[in-house]
Amino acid sequence: MSLILVHEMTEDGKHRIVAVADDGTNSASEWVDVRQIAQHLDVYANAGGVKELPAGVFKVKEVAHQVLA
Repeated sequence: MSLILVHEMTEDGKHRIVAVADDGTNSASEWVDVRQIAQHLDVYANAGGVKELPAGVFKVKEVAHQVLA
């Protein structure tokens, strides 16, 4: 099964993620303020309100790392 991800935004400052499956069914996250990160399934979306991240839809995964002193 494949998904199409849609990042929807409203004129009043809200955004959400909609996942549309190849069979036509869909699911959506709650609407959140553009200054917050939207989260749905295993993806996140930034509408530009969190300046430390680029605007768009993305996944996050843990990777091995080492902290050097």
